[in-house]
Amino acid sequence: MALNRKVLIVVLDGVGDFLLPPQGLEPKDYFGEGVVTPCQRANKPVLDGYAKKGQLGTLQPIPRAPWSGQYIAPQSDAAVLSLLGVDVFRESQYTGRGPVECFAEGLYLQDGDLMLRGNFATLNAALQISDRRAGRVMDPQTAKSLCDAVNLHLQMLGFPAHVKPTSGHRCLAVIRDPEGKPLSGKITAPDPAYVRQQGYYVGEAVSLPANPPPAIALTCPMDDSPEARRSAELVNRFVYETHVALRNHPANQSRAARGINPANVVLVRDAGATVPRLPSTDIRYGAKMAVLAEMPVECGIALMIGMGVVPVDTGQGKMTEEKMISDYTKFREAVEASIEEYDGLYVHIKGPDLPGHDGEADLKTRCIELIDTHFFQPLKEKLIDQCLLAVTGDHSTPCPMKGHSSGPVPLLVWHPGITADAATAFDEVQALAGSLAATADATLAGRQVEKGALHGPDLLALVTTLAAK
Repeated sequence: MALNRKVLIVVLDGVGDFLLPPQGLEPKDYFGEGVVTPCQRANKPVLDGYAKKGQLGTLQPIPRAPWSGQYIAPQSDAAVLSLLGVDVFRESQYTGRGPVECFAEGLYLQDGDLMLRGNFATLNAALQISDRRAGRVMDPQTAKSLCDAVNLHLQMLGFPAHVKPTSGHRCLAVIRDPEGKPLSGKITAPDPAYVRQQGYYVGEAVSLPANPPPAIALTCPMDDSPEARRSAELVNRFVYETHVALRNHPANQSRAARGINPANVVLVRDAGATVPRLPSTDIRYGAKMAVLAEMPVECGIALMIGMGVVPVDTGQGKMTEEKMISDYTKFREAVEASIEEYDGLYVHIKGPDLPGHDGEADLKTRCIELIDTHFFQPLKEKLIDQCLLAVTGDHSTPCPMKGHSSGPVPLLVWHPGITADAATAFDEVQALAGSLAATADATLAGRQVEKGALHGPDLLALVTTLAAK
C-alpha cells in the first residue's frame, strides 16, 4: 500500500511502570490510591501535547501465551518482533533471541550450532548468583579482556565454543558439538530469571528473591532428543568453564579492589540452533521501513524481516544527565538523517528500561523528561507535524519489580486530521481513557484479537493503514 505520509514509531523501552495487580484485576483497578508512575510525574509537554491532540490506548506488547491463556512478562526480542507484526506464538519459524543477536553480530556460521545470549554475572563464595549483571559496570576493554580469557581457556581444553562481548555486561556465545553433530535450542536456561515453556522459543522473565541469592539452574533438555541432551550437557560445562576462566582474572581483582562486583561467570539463556526465517515487512505492509536502535537484538530482527538498519552508537557509561542528553540527541540526529530514505522509521530508545531494572523511579522520570526535551521537541517543528507519530513501549519495567511485567503499556497515535479523544497526557492512567482500540476495530479488517484490546502485532498494521488514508 502507498503511504500518504511518513510514519515515525518511537518505542521507549520499559516505559510502563505500575504495581503488579492482584490476580484477576483489570488495568483500571490496580493503579491504587496515590500511586504515581514516572510517566505521570514527568514534565513532558511535547508528548502530552500530542496526547491531547491525538488518541491513546493500552497495548499488550505480545498476545496471550498459548500455554496459559494469560499475558506474560516478555523479553525484548518477542516484544520487538510483535511490534513489527510478527506473532511469535504463531510464527513457527521463530527460533529465539540467541540466534537473532548472533546473526546481527556476525557470529552465525551454520544451523546446528547452539547460539545463546548471556550476561557477565557475579557468583559469591557459595556459588550463588549475587548479581546477574555484575553491577552493570563494564567498559568495552574489560569485556573484551574477559571474553579473550574465556576463549583462550576453552581453546586450551579443546572445547568448541566462542564468546563475544556486545554491550556493557552483555555478551553472546556460540557452542558447537565436538563431534560436529547438530545441537538443539530446546533446553532450559542456566539463568534462573528466564523460563521457557515446552515447544516455544519465547522466554518469560520471572522475579527472583534477593535473599537468599539463587543458584545457577541446571540446564536440562526440553525433549528427549539426543540433540537436546547433548546441548544441555555442553551448556552446563560451558558455564562451569567460564567461571574457572574468570574467577581469578586480573580485571576481577581490580574490580574487587574498587568495590565493583566481579564478573566471574557467563550466564547464558535464549538458546537456538537455527536462524529464524521470517516474512518480510516490505511484503506484509508495502512500506520501506528501517529500525534505528542501539542494541543487537533490534538490529538483528530488522535484518531478518527485511528492514533497513540505522545503528545508533550511544556507547557505554553511567546514566548521567550529560550522557542521556547525548544519547537522545544522537537518536534525533539519526531520525533527521534517515527519514527521507524510508517510508517509516521504528526508533527504539533503551533509556527508561535501565532505571526500571534498578528500581530508580526518580531517574526513570528524568529520563522520560530528557527524551521529551532533546528528542521530541527538536523534531516537532522540523518533522513530526508532517508525520504519523506513534509512541509506545515494548514492555513495562516497573521500578517496584526491578524487572519486566506482564502489564500493558500506553500507546499514543497522532497525525494531522486525527480526532482527539478524552486522554490529556501520555501515561498509563490516561491511556485507559483513550479510544485507540475502537479505532483499530474500525480500521483493521478481520482483527483477530479480543474486542477492546490492542496487541503488538496490531501496531504496524494500524499505523500503515492510517498513513495510507
